[in-house]
Amino acid sequence: MTRAKSSTPAAPSPKPAPVVRKTTKRRRTPSLTTPRAAAAVADLTPAVVTTPASPVAAPTGTTSATAPPTTAPVPLTTTGLTPVVTTPPPVTTPVVTTPATPPSPPNALTSPPEVVIPSPPGGFKAPVMHDFMGFHPSTRQLTAATTAIADLLGIGDLAALVGPLAPPAGAVAAALRLGMEWRQVRDETNSWDAYVRAQDAMAWKAALQLVDELKPLFLLAVSKDPSLASQYAGLTELFGAPKVAATKAAATKARNARTKAAAVANAPAPVTEAPASPAAPTKTVTVSV
Repeated sequence: MTRAKSSTPAAPSPKPAPVVRKTTKRRRTPSLTTPRAAAAVADLTPAVVTTPASPVAAPTGTTSATAPPTTAPVPLTTTGLTPVVTTPPPVTTPVVTTPATPPSPPNALTSPPEVVIPSPPGGFKAPVMHDFMGFHPSTRQLTAATTAIADLLGIGDLAALVGPLAPPAGAVAAALRLGMEWRQVRDETNSWDAYVRAQDAMAWKAALQLVDELKPLFLLAVSKDPSLASQYAGLTELFGAPKVAATKAAATKARNARTKAAAVANAPAPVTEAPASPAAPTKTVTVSV
């Protein structure tokens, strides 16, 4: 017996239909998890080649997604099973050069350089230079000293060459070499001394010119306010203010003395009376009968 189908729709099920979520699978990029490994790879492979990944087709009803680019496998240069790590070349940075300051003219006044000038040994006293007269080398001797030292050192036996009374060749060569060394120091010192003297003269000339401009103005200020002399004792001494004040005091004293002498000379002479002469003593004359 065939059962007829009912046209009445079936009642809805009280349970909701399960939701089906469709996800897109992505390829994972291999990452370097260890910093040391990353540094080693950077040392071994200077450049990393990356290839873009082809788009992945998404299922129907979802948006298409593109997989991230994958990193090509890093080739390692190996010797056996141990990777060979090479030292990276030094990184060169651009050198920025600044225009050099033009040098000062040779005869320009400059600040003294930082030099270390040695002091003579303790207790040194300069000898009397008159005792060394006649022992100054001539220009010819200074010129020939270097070659003469080489000749003396080349002679095997000086006594056999010139006689048994000859001094040792090594002693003569050493004495000449010591003299040449001190002469070189002397020449360099003389050049430095001439330069120092010139700089000293130019420096004080410039300083004293400015001092001469300021001196009358400061002395004028001191004459109006004498307390400035004690307040600025250094400037007072520099400009000779005490000497100027003493000179003015002496001039004032001399002027007062001249005025007093003139007043005395022009005054009328006082009338003086001569003292009375004392009376002559009375004489007693005794006459005997």
